[in-house]
Amino acid sequence: MVHAFADSGNATNKESKTESKWKEIIHLLEEQAELERAQRELFIAIACSNYDHLVQCFKHAAKTSNHSLPVANPMDALQELVHEKEKQAEAVRAELDETIHVFNECIAETEAKRVEAVHLSSQVDDSCRRLQNVEKAEEASDIDSSALEADMLAMIREITAQDIALLLNSHVPTETSLVVVKALSLLCGVVPRGRRNATEYTDVEWWKTAQALLMDRSLLRRLRGYRQQTISPDVMAKVRRECLKTPAFAACSAAFKDSRAAFMNNNNEGGERSLNSRIPPAETLRGNIVGILATWVQGVEIEYKARSERQVLVERKRQLETALTMAREKQQHANFEAQVEARSLPARQEEVEAVRAQSSAAEKELEVAKKRLNTYKLLNYAALSGHTPLTFACAVGNEAIVHMLISHGASSGHQFEEQSLCASFIQVLVRDYQFRKKFERERRQQELSAGGIKLRSDAATEALVRNVAHAFIVGHYKRKLFHFRQTHRVALHEAILNGYPEIAAILLSKEAKVWQKTYVLPERVYPGALLEKLAPISPQAHDVVKRRGKWKLQPLASDQKKSQGDPGNSVEIDYQRPMTVTDTLNCALKYYDNRLFKATTGWEPPDVTFYSSTADFVNDALAKMETTRHQWQKELAIRRNVMRKTAELKEKHTALEAAIISRDFVKVSSLLDDGAFADFETSEGALSALMAACIEEVYVENEDGKDVLAVEYLLDRVMNRPLVNYESSHGATPLGTSAFYGTLKCAQVLIERGANPNLAARLNGRTALMAAADNGKEDFVRFLLAYSEVDVYLHDSKGKTALDYAQTRGFVKIAGILEAAMGGSRGRVVSTISGLYGGCKWGCGFMTQFEDHLVKQAKVIMDTNPLEIHELHHCPKRHVICPNGCGIEKLWADELKDHLDHSCALRLVSCTNQKCIVRYPFENRAKHLQDECEFRVVVCECGESMTYQRNVLHAKTQCVMRFVPCPLQCFEAETITSDSPQPQIFQLRWQDVKTHVTGDCPHRNVRCRNGCPINDLLLKNRPHHETIVCLLRRVACKWSCQETVIANTQAIHEQDECDLRQLMCPNRCGRNNVPVLQMEEHISTSCSRRLMLCPLGCGRRVPLHTLDMHEAQECRKRTITCGQCQQTMLEEDRATHQSTQCLNRLAVCGLCGQTNLSHVQMGHHRKEECRMRQVTCKYQCFVKLLLAHEKERHEMWECTFRPIWCPLGCGEVFACNTLKRHQRSCPMRFVVCGNGCGEELREKDRVEHERHYCSLNKAQSRISR
Repeated sequence: MVHAFADSGNATNKESKTESKWKEIIHLLEEQAELERAQRELFIAIACSNYDHLVQCFKHAAKTSNHSLPVANPMDALQELVHEKEKQAEAVRAELDETIHVFNECIAETEAKRVEAVHLSSQVDDSCRRLQNVEKAEEASDIDSSALEADMLAMIREITAQDIALLLNSHVPTETSLVVVKALSLLCGVVPRGRRNATEYTDVEWWKTAQALLMDRSLLRRLRGYRQQTISPDVMAKVRRECLKTPAFAACSAAFKDSRAAFMNNNNEGGERSLNSRIPPAETLRGNIVGILATWVQGVEIEYKARSERQVLVERKRQLETALTMAREKQQHANFEAQVEARSLPARQEEVEAVRAQSSAAEKELEVAKKRLNTYKLLNYAALSGHTPLTFACAVGNEAIVHMLISHGASSGHQFEEQSLCASFIQVLVRDYQFRKKFERERRQQELSAGGIKLRSDAATEALVRNVAHAFIVGHYKRKLFHFRQTHRVALHEAILNGYPEIAAILLSKEAKVWQKTYVLPERVYPGALLEKLAPISPQAHDVVKRRGKWKLQPLASDQKKSQGDPGNSVEIDYQRPMTVTDTLNCALKYYDNRLFKATTGWEPPDVTFYSSTADFVNDALAKMETTRHQWQKELAIRRNVMRKTAELKEKHTALEAAIISRDFVKVSSLLDDGAFADFETSEGALSALMAACIEEVYVENEDGKDVLAVEYLLDRVMNRPLVNYESSHGATPLGTSAFYGTLKCAQVLIERGANPNLAARLNGRTALMAAADNGKEDFVRFLLAYSEVDVYLHDSKGKTALDYAQTRGFVKIAGILEAAMGGSRGRVVSTISGLYGGCKWGCGFMTQFEDHLVKQAKVIMDTNPLEIHELHHCPKRHVICPNGCGIEKLWADELKDHLDHSCALRLVSCTNQKCIVRYPFENRAKHLQDECEFRVVVCECGESMTYQRNVLHAKTQCVMRFVPCPLQCFEAETITSDSPQPQIFQLRWQDVKTHVTGDCPHRNVRCRNGCPINDLLLKNRPHHETIVCLLRRVACKWSCQETVIANTQAIHEQDECDLRQLMCPNRCGRNNVPVLQMEEHISTSCSRRLMLCPLGCGRRVPLHTLDMHEAQECRKRTITCGQCQQTMLEEDRATHQSTQCLNRLAVCGLCGQTNLSHVQMGHHRKEECRMRQVTCKYQCFVKLLLAHEKERHEMWECTFRPIWCPLGCGEVFACNTLKRHQRSCPMRFVVCGNGCGEELREKDRVEHERHYCSLNKAQSRISR
């Protein structure tokens, strides 16, 4: 009917909105019909226990969570999920279409590039064939030229001197001979003398020239080297024009023509040699000098032609190679692109397949989401009888199906729609109550201001209207809530009425409430059950049941009726009001309870009925509810006690707040000892005591009399110490406060005592690193980044990182540090137990404190910066500036010397020429080596290569081509002109000097008569040489020893040999004139610095003037006193005493490595204090080698004899090594039902389960019944 009405509406052409509305109505009705059909099938499957249908139905249903208060409507969430999956599926389908389009384009482009590569490959093959043909032609030309050269050489060897003489002796040459020798002369580059124009030469001149050429000894060498000659085109053209084409030359070349004809007859098939390379055999030309020369000329012409052809071939080859190279490059590029495209096709295919898989997955996810939505609708849809699948399963009594339905989204207690209606109803009531309270306050204020006169205003009218509206809204929600409750059955009541306590227990464990009432009359479900047996219901309902059959809804009224005949005025079972669990149980006991009969044992006792277990379960559940209520009341009482104690602490907290504000941490500690809250916050600023101590680095004197930081003073308390990671109500933490104020030492103490550097405030999500970056605390940022666990990528509640805060506030350095940390470069701060230490920023490895305080009586006297002093003045890795001014400013201090010696552009370096001693800046090296160095290599006029310095000397003294005057200056030349007043010295080449000096010069040299090797003396200078200059002359000793001394050994004699020489004392006592014969006596007896033996007996020989100092400070036999034990000993025994004998010497424990222990304390340390000493387990286990620091952990966690509690919960205590044995017999261990039902339960419950609760035992009982 609805479809027909919709079609009629379309036939009358109504508006599109009306059409869409009717279509929507039809769609909703079709969904409703489909839902009812699916629910009927589900009810049939539940009634028949068709698990296959249930599994298929709930295949894609989502598992439900365990919380009882959903934060959103599951239906809306599932519908939103369906919409989201539809959008995702649509996006993936669009992406799939785009990917397929791109894949098709890629295929087309790949095919086009493959065709282009094939075309270029054919071009390359064609170019290769053409190049191969050219190379073959060139090779054939080279072979022909080589064969021609062999024949030409054989022919030239036939030329004899007799043949040449015969040709030369012919006074009147024949015309043939003249033409041949003319061609020979032209090819050899010989022309007659005297004229410039070769066309003007006469035959006689040519003949004379030829005769000279023939008489030349190099003629045959020229003839043999014709291939090395370069013949110009003009010469060859002249030879061809004036010689080869003349009849006279043709007559002499008849043999050449005959040879060509014979070659053609013998090689008709085109043999291996070319026709143009053939010349007559040498035997045919023997004795014919003219024929040989004519053949040589023709052979030269053949070679000239072959050379020209080869030049053409070479050029052609070059062009083809260039074209081939370009074609191959194009081919390679095209092949590469084609291969790239072809290789990209599988990737494109994979992309298509991946997107197709994504599309398929998206479609499946959409289908799953739709099925989940339909399953949720199906599970929560109530039929006309009020049954949902869960209530029907509870009424039927199938526990497995109940489990399945609950796990897939069925609500065992109040459904979400009911909870939503109740919440809206309560919200309306609360709002109305708040409005009434507000209105009442305003009304009273008006009455007081008006003197008690009630004023009626517009506000009262609005309140009246609002009351009417509120009554309407309350009535609306009440009607909706009653309608929902009177159309939905309660699963717990259905299970109780049908006698299934196990299912009721399952429902209570799955969020069902025992106090939940039912507004629908429960129904007894078993074969043959009739509704009229149950209770006094209305006649109208009874008639409806008779007419329509069973499974009809019987709503209950909300008015409670009481029996008038009962003197106790007790509540009877009234089916006109909502029923509680007790009412449902009483109804079941009254109308359906009966005794049980077993086929094996007969009737059960009268007290054991069908509903006995159900009644016990309901009573236990109600008792547990009552117990829980009493526990809540007890907890409320405890809370009241806490409030009373809180009031007592208020006074202490007031004093604590005053102490925090005044920074009196000693008083704060005393208040904490009295029980004040350690993390109490001030009313203004929300500062705790620990946060106040982090504001500045305040020192406090502790119980040991040491000055420590206030933070350390508070955190080292034995009891009631503040939490190191406490967060105030304003979102502040101790570490964040320290970061805000930049107190590094406080932060160091906090982190050493467990503060989390990545702790984010719950209020705003900010960490200590963000606070330091936001407030420009660069040192604090470096300090935090030194810890590897600090995360620089954390975001606060606004999504900002520490880097964002630094950039927003304009702290460039901090931003750079954070960016470097994000890149993996951390700082150089090292955390130790002694304070805040840092490594040198230059990387030398030196570690010391960044900042230090000089504290006295809890006051800071002076601030120091040890690390900064080291980095500025002492670090070998600090940056320094090159003193040469080369422009490099970032040099390490320890590299400065190496830079100045090896890499500075302005360093002074020595010339690479070994003999050059000039030092110049390194940047002027090229100029020096090219223009300035005295030892650079130059070429002399004589053709010799040498250094410039040597060349200067060489040009003046060594060059054989230099002009020099006569070395003996034998005479002077006359003046060249009368105008030149100075005469010029006679000069000649050095290569002519020897001849001049030895043979011509009157100033020749003579030898010395003393026997010295000098033999270049002038005769006039020989007496002077022999008496004054000669090294072999006789001279007198300066010590007057009367010995004969030669001049060249005079110095050696006077310094080393003369017995009368005087020397300086070797001990440097001050005497410089001691005779050599008296030197030994002087050194041993009279020298003030002679060596003396130590009188203390150490065996050393000491100079006399240092003997006292040796006895007092250096002698190993001197007596000294030990600085630790005051014992007297020799210096040589001090090391042995300090290392092995001194009782107060410092020793190192060989077990734990502790230092600074005196030797007398070592025994007590190793016996009582050493962490590595061997101890015995108190449980007497088998571990013998147990160290002291491992004893506690061993006795608590490792010892196999330690007592432990049973982990299964039986409460028994036993030795750890008997755990497995105990678990095999523990009554709390988990076992499987022995009947085979598969139920897993504890051993103590197994017997009872197998007797009373096992489903297989029940089934056997029923079968036996």
